[in-house]
Amino acid sequence: MLAYNVGKDDLKDWLVAETSFNVRNCGKFETIMSLGNGYLGIRSATEEKYCNEKRNTFVAGTFNKFDDTEVSELPNCADVTAIKLLINDVPLDLNRVAPKEYIRFLNLKTAELTRKFLWETQETGIISFESKRFVSLSDLHLIGQKISVRALSKDVTIDIISGIDGQQTNSGVQHFSDGDKRLFDKKCLQLIQTTTQSRIDFVINMVHNCFINGNKLPDNGRIVMDRRQVSMEYTFSLKKGDELTIEKFASIHTSRDREWIDKEYSLEALRERSWRELVDKSDKGYEYHAQESARAWSQKVWDKANIVIDSIDGRDQLSVRFAQYHLTAMTPAHDNRMNIGAKGLTGEGYKGHTFWDTEIFMLPYFTWHFPEIARSLLEYRYLSLPGAHKKA
Repeated sequence: MLAYNVGKDDLKDWLVAETSFNVRNCGKFETIMSLGNGYLGIRSATEEKYCNEKRNTFVAGTFNKFDDTEVSELPNCADVTAIKLLINDVPLDLNRVAPKEYIRFLNLKTAELTRKFLWETQETGIISFESKRFVSLSDLHLIGQKISVRALSKDVTIDIISGIDGQQTNSGVQHFSDGDKRLFDKKCLQLIQTTTQSRIDFVINMVHNCFINGNKLPDNGRIVMDRRQVSMEYTFSLKKGDELTIEKFASIHTSRDREWIDKEYSLEALRERSWRELVDKSDKGYEYHAQESARAWSQKVWDKANIVIDSIDGRDQLSVRFAQYHLTAMTPAHDNRMNIGAKGLTGEGYKGHTFWDTEIFMLPYFTWHFPEIARSLLEYRYLSLPGAHKKA
C-alpha cells in the first residue's frame, strides 16, 4: 500500500511510502522509488531477491543491439544492490514470515531510499532490519548502500553474500561479454563488462565496510566467483542486542563517459583509477556521501526550483515534488550527446529510447527553471541530425 502522509514536520509532503510488503507489488514500487542522477539509474528492488522483481541498472547513452533482428536498447548492466542474508541459517524471506512494523520510503528532498521492519522466526528470534540507499547527485558514478541488522531477542549467526551480479538481462537478452573479475588489495571487487555490438566497456567496482556496534571490523571476507558474478561472503556472530552494519559503495564507469572525448581511452587506466578512487571514498563513510548527495539535491534542484502549491490537499505539493525528483533523476544534464528516455532510467520500457514528445512534455520545465539543461537537450537533437537523416 502506498502512503503519502507519513512525512512530518520538515519532511511533510516529501515522502512517498510503502507501508506493507506484498511481493505482487515489487515491480510497481521498484519504479516509483527508483533512484538516479541522470548518468545512471537503478530500480529500487529490495535487498533480498523475490520472483516478481526486476533488477535494472542503466547508464545513459550506452545503447547496444543484440543482433540484426532486434533494435538497440539500453543494456541492463550488473546489479550492485542485492544481498543474500541468512540468520542462523534461515534466509531472510518476507514471503516465509510476514514482517512487522514494515515501511519503505523515498525521501524526495534527499533522494535517499529507506526500508525498515522487524522479522521473527523461531530460529532467528526477533531481528530488526534497516537499509538505506542513494545514487549520488554530487558524484555521478557513486552508489551508496547501508544495511543494519540488530539481534533483539537472542544470539545469532549472520551470513551475508554481497557483490556484483552481471547475470542480469534485458528480458532474457544478454548484452554483455563476460569480462575480468578481480579483488584488489583484499578490499575492492571489480567486474568488467563489454557490450557485444557497440563495444562499450563498463567498469563496476564495489567496497564493503563492516561494523559491529559501530566498531569497524577487519577485511576478513571470502571472495566468491561465479560466471558473471564476483562477491564477498561474510560470517558474523551477534550477541543479543548487537547490531551489524554493512556499508556498500559501488561505482560504475564506462568508455563512453564524456571524459574520454578529449583524450585517448584506456581500459587499464580506467579500471586502476576507478577502484582506487572508490576505496578512498569508502573511507569517508556512508553518512558523509549521503549528506553530500543531499546537499547537491538542495543546491541544484530544490533551492532553484522551489515550486509551491497552495492547496488543502498535501498530495498536490507532493505530486509536484515527485515529478521534479524524477525529472532530475532521468535527465542526462551532464552530457549533450544524450536525451531523456521515454521511461527515463527506471526500467526497460521503450528500450531506453527518446521520442519527439520528450521535449513537448518535459522541456518547458527545464526552459523555465534550468535553461542550461534545456539547451543541452536541444543540442542533442542538433548533434543527432545526421543519424536522423540517415534513418529517414
